[in-house]
Amino acid sequence: PADPMDVVGGGDYAPPVVDAADPMGFVGGDAAAAPGGYSDPFQGMPAQDAGGMGMPTPTPETASALREWEDKHERELEEAARQEQGKKNERRQSASDDLAKWYEER
Repeated sequence: PADPMDVVGGGDYAPPVVDAADPMGFVGGDAAAAPGGYSDPFQGMPAQDAGGMGMPTPTPETASALREWEDKHERELEEAARQEQGKKNERRQSASDDLAKWYEER
């Protein structure tokens, strides 16, 4: 009796050999032994020292200017947060006083 799961036939199937250097077959043939070797598409372009996230590494001048701006901005944000918290505390105290007054009038 024939095996119904044997869809390729007589069991002589062997998986294709995959070239580890070119597993998707883009280069065609044996990539490791390709004539002419690898061609760099960015050949001739000046190399740049990239910092994190592909951004150029900042110079000390730009880094210090950025640091000054960040410090100033942080101080501004902290001051705004203090003012907001002060207003919030005033409203909370006012509401508490009004609620206490309301309870006394009842």
